[in-house]
Amino acid sequence: MKDLAIKVVVKKVGEKPHIKVINNDIGELIRIVGGYVELVRVPFSKDNLYMGCNETGKIHNLPFNFYEPARSDMIVGNVFFTAGDYDGNLIDLTDEQIKAIKSYLETNTLWN
Repeated sequence: MKDLAIKVVVKKVGEKPHIKVINNDIGELIRIVGGYVELVRVPFSKDNLYMGCNETGKIHNLPFNFYEPARSDMIVGNVFFTAGDYDGNLIDLTDEQIKAIKSYLETNTLWN
């Protein structure tokens, strides 16, 4: 069952990551990333964790957000991190998952 609201971690350009409860609908996700949403699996986790980013962010020269060494890639524009269930629904992040995401970002990325 799809939750109406979910707890995510948002990483805006030039800011540290923060927890936010958002409406679980595509319109809200589009507002966060500023365009078409691409979900990519978070490489450091065995859980179903995903980073949502702007699918065309690099094409449209969105500002640098952070460097992600696990992918040897720079991440541009605002992003969010969420969890997923086995039915393909986005779900709340647990406190443990939030801690892992924030820790990873703070110790393994280069900030803007």
